[in-house]
Amino acid sequence: MRNFYGSVFFALLFCAPMLQAQTDRRDEKRNVKQPPKLIVLDDTQRKSSSPQDVLGQVYNLGQNNQLTPRKQSTDNLGFSQQEFQQRHQGIPVEFAISKLHSKQGIPQAVSGEYYPIKDLDVTTTLTNQQALMRAVNHIGAQHYLWEYPDAAAEMDGYQKPTGDLVILPMYNGDEISTYKLAYKFDIYATYPISRGDLYIDAKNGDALFYNATIKHANSFGHVGEPMVTVSQFEDDTTYDNYFSLFAGLGDEIINKFKKNILQSPWFFYIHLFDLHTPVIVPSSFDDQKFGKSQYERMVRWYESR
Repeated sequence: MRNFYGSVFFALLFCAPMLQAQTDRRDEKRNVKQPPKLIVLDDTQRKSSSPQDVLGQVYNLGQNNQLTPRKQSTDNLGFSQQEFQQRHQGIPVEFAISKLHSKQGIPQAVSGEYYPIKDLDVTTTLTNQQALMRAVNHIGAQHYLWEYPDAAAEMDGYQKPTGDLVILPMYNGDEISTYKLAYKFDIYATYPISRGDLYIDAKNGDALFYNATIKHANSFGHVGEPMVTVSQFEDDTTYDNYFSLFAGLGDEIINKFKKNILQSPWFFYIHLFDLHTPVIVPSSFDDQKFGKSQYERMVRWYESR
């Protein structure tokens, strides 16, 4: 066992696998965002007194829709881009970002997304905590990153999500069918591993949309992060995701060899994230005597196998 884990560890440390990213389709619906639209302004619109006036003319803003500034930048050609977030009755509309493109202070064009929402009921039935419980139940993972504060801190200070109230455009084919008031949660599951924004209906608790942040991979069959795939060139077998070697993946590999059921030609493709952020150390080695950092303690755990 010790020699096997040592071989796997050093092979993974010095060999970088080639991965082709693809979307995890088990729970992810189609991306609701449409391609950005570019609207070239006419002479009257270019003479508007403020960016909000320009956008108000282009989109014919209703009484309950607002566009609030987000950020501004200038490109190498001297064009400035001002970003605006659409809000309806003060609530952000998801994916609704507009850009005003200007040259030497004169507006030239508008691009991005705007949704003509009218009189949407923005009264919530569920609290954000109730919606979070629905989100966790929907993901169905055994562990989440917020359970490991040290590892979460390494992931840009990730914290247990509280839920942002947003308005989510819902599509039927290529057409918008309705708008939903929803809580948006950034859910980072560690076993099995996944991360994405999950939108929970703020009125009835339904899961509306899952936008994956961690994408899974494809190489000689379906290889996840981390996942074991046994490829026999004519038949590909995929195993469930394991967050780390100590979470059962090592035993799965050993059992496969012990059963001696592999038929030549075959290879084992292994991609482990044990030494990638977030590094989550087995509790028996999560002590300063094994190293100052999480990385050092995980290396010591590998050496002990």
